[in-house]
Amino acid sequence: MIESSWFVAGAIVLCVCVALAIWMIFIEPNRFRVRETELSTISRPTHRLVIEAPELAPLTILHITDTHFNGKDDKKLNFLREVAQEKYDLVFYTGDLIDRPEGIESCAEVASYFRPTLGSFAVLGGHDYYKLNPFLRYLQFIHPGITSELYGKANPGDKVAEALSGAGVHVLQDDSTTLELQDGQKCAIVGLRDAFMFRPSLRAGWENVPDDVPVIVISHSPDVLPELFRRRAELAFFGHTHGGQVRLPFIGALITRSILPGKRASGTFKRYHTVYTLNNGLGATEWLSFRLLCRPEVSVLKLVEESRA
Repeated sequence: MIESSWFVAGAIVLCVCVALAIWMIFIEPNRFRVRETELSTISRPTHRLVIEAPELAPLTILHITDTHFNGKDDKKLNFLREVAQEKYDLVFYTGDLIDRPEGIESCAEVASYFRPTLGSFAVLGGHDYYKLNPFLRYLQFIHPGITSELYGKANPGDKVAEALSGAGVHVLQDDSTTLELQDGQKCAIVGLRDAFMFRPSLRAGWENVPDDVPVIVISHSPDVLPELFRRRAELAFFGHTHGGQVRLPFIGALITRSILPGKRASGTFKRYHTVYTLNNGLGATEWLSFRLLCRPEVSVLKLVEESRA
């Protein structure tokens, strides 16, 4: 009787493990979603987040990251085609857009879907330059500036940038541009290189930023956040963490590959003057394309202008 009970218990555990593996590998990675967050210009009890630059509102921003295109991208492309039916003021791409060179065509195709009123902007991530070796380096911190075969085979990052530029996307690498908003207002878009793989130059990124204009930063890794707080950026958008891919209740992400704790690896948060968004991304490297309680996504941030009355 005891042996029979152990057998039944073992069979149940095995079935649960198999079902969980099927969910993590084949189901959840294809359950794409759009996550919307609203920012107000006025502090009220009903508003969790407040933007301290009212001149930015109203504004609707679409954030796409970590698509990891590899040439077999039909499901992601179909989803993004639906997302493109809505209207946006800005579209940001924050790196790791390809996993293989075959994904470059998908990058150009996606960029052609969107025609935001103020423009599309992109930065590249480590995967756009290297097909990172997942077993040796993926879960470790890569020391910026060190070139090594441990990174894996080279990916054509320059061609990714060319494909995006050809589709009307402004690619920023430690650089900035200034936009004209409504009523003569201006804002600066700063794009920084991936701090996980390189040493971004914030000095170069801010070199041409006009004084007294709101600053929106896009970068792949969130490890530049402490400097952004110091420079008082109003908004920042990142990828890289994939939300952790595996998240647990009350704990958050088990691994973030960044300076951020697990509970801050996904979502929109405010720290000091800066509101920053971390997106779960749409994909992952092919060797680690599993997810649990961390659906693949794009995010939409809406800045709402409200009366004080």
